[in-house]
Amino acid sequence: MSTSVGDRELYAGRNPSVSQLLDAAKRKLQSSTFGRVAMSQSEVDRLEQDALGVLRLVQSIKNKLAPINRIPPEVFSLIPGYWDECDIDENLIALTHVCRGWREVLIGHSSLWTRLDCVDAEKTRAYIERSKSLPLEIALCKRGYSSYRKDVFLLVMSHISRAMSINIVGNKNILQTFAEYASCPIPLLRELIVNVPYESPLALSSTLFNGDLSSLRMLKLTGVIPNLPWRNMSKLTTFELYHVVENKISVTRLLDFFVNAPFLCDIKLESIPDSSDAPPGRVVSLPCVKSLTVFADRAYSSILLNHLSLPSGTLLHLGFDFSGKESPLPK
Repeated sequence: MSTSVGDRELYAGRNPSVSQLLDAAKRKLQSSTFGRVAMSQSEVDRLEQDALGVLRLVQSIKNKLAPINRIPPEVFSLIPGYWDECDIDENLIALTHVCRGWREVLIGHSSLWTRLDCVDAEKTRAYIERSKSLPLEIALCKRGYSSYRKDVFLLVMSHISRAMSINIVGNKNILQTFAEYASCPIPLLRELIVNVPYESPLALSSTLFNGDLSSLRMLKLTGVIPNLPWRNMSKLTTFELYHVVENKISVTRLLDFFVNAPFLCDIKLESIPDSSDAPPGRVVSLPCVKSLTVFADRAYSSILLNHLSLPSGTLLHLGFDFSGKESPLPK
């Protein structure tokens, strides 16, 4: 807001305060109201915009004086990290509309915008832009109201090389669609979770990510038949395999996979069909295993354990389904 020559003469030799300048503007408006000072429409419009700008600045100053805004920005930006993951997106976006200060802090904290759900195009574009070059956590789901959209999926796939975590939930079609666009290596990938209804199992192709999962730390598969082994799984520490249908994965293929993942620490196998195709003398060493969980039909656990060498102190959880009075537990 500017002052007239008369206003500057009034405050000659000193810097006027904001209150004094506003008071001068108020007197000028009062003079115009009573016809003593002529003002054009453009001057009135400009003065109105200046006044609104001052009001916005005053409101911003009031916001900064609020107790919560005394928290340092670098500390404030950490608060969303403690929310439940299922609520963080909605709450995070709402916080960016509280005030300009909060918006600047939150948008400037790139790690808050790395979760992509392939549902809303506008939201996904904003997240990709605000995440800058950080690794991404990608969720591709087809259940209930959170079903993914193909156009948004294609937008996300253009940044697949930045994926750190991929979570796929749905049916055969969604996994096949993903596989079509994910044949290239993903060097940052740490976690891969695939959950497909086991009533209609689908083979997970060895060409996925060009067969290179050398960066993977955690692999969880439900209702998926992995074409094992993938090459170079030396960094894999957690492997979970659930609900594989009859005769679709053998002990031999599983042992081959373990050979390529020598540093596994935590293994969980559930509803794996009985198979004893492995040569009797074959034994695979898993020197780093701390926990092995097997819930399987019949005596699958005993068959598998006959082919594994585990360190002393390994925590074993074994579960069996059997009918009749005779237990399948090895004598």
